[in-house]
Amino acid sequence: MFTNIGLTNHALRAYDEKWKYVWATIGKKLTNQIVLDVQQRYPDNINKYLSLIKTFLGQRTCDCVNLIKSYLWWNKEKDDPVYDIKYDKVNGVWMSADGAFQVAKEKGNINTIPEIKGVCVYYKGHIGVYIGNGEVIEARGTKYGVVKTKLKDRAWTHWLKYPDIVYLEDDNMFNDIQGHYAEKYIKAIEKTGLMVGDGKGKFNPDSLITRGQLAVVLAKLLHLPIEE
Repeated sequence: MFTNIGLTNHALRAYDEKWKYVWATIGKKLTNQIVLDVQQRYPDNINKYLSLIKTFLGQRTCDCVNLIKSYLWWNKEKDDPVYDIKYDKVNGVWMSADGAFQVAKEKGNINTIPEIKGVCVYYKGHIGVYIGNGEVIEARGTKYGVVKTKLKDRAWTHWLKYPDIVYLEDDNMFNDIQGHYAEKYIKAIEKTGLMVGDGKGKFNPDSLITRGQLAVVLAKLLHLPIEE
């Protein structure tokens, strides 16, 4: 299950890791081949920043809407996004920023934005992720990368609940911890992004942690790079 809390944590990861912005990239570490591919498809968007883009080699890059879609495409075992048209085209509409706004079933003017983490903010041609407390994480542009901005300081016109994401307004992404003796502790660690459950809405609080899972938690805690 993809949730607003998961999206928020994913956006925070991109911000903490200082992802860069390259048009049409999806969160993978940038290679010369990726640059060549997007340059051939979108020369007008790439060539004017080509010298700067080449300094991003080896770093994760995305554009504004692919910051969001990379969460939907993320393969936990590979710790990398794996492209799937399923989340790139919804109901026959390509999921650009404008396409996502078109398809979204719940949306409104920015002055009515609910205080829900993971709600997306939008103006024509651009989209970001609201993380609460008046702050947004957005892949802003080639010269900026993934940045944290104040909601009030940007020209957002609308908010929307992104297609394929379940919005849990109580900030609890797990449906198997209610009444458990460790519920409040699990909720606390959930907000840090250190442990994200099985990705299907379950934390499995009585299961033993594996050595591999513990290694991932420690790597996140110590801000260590996780190799593929």
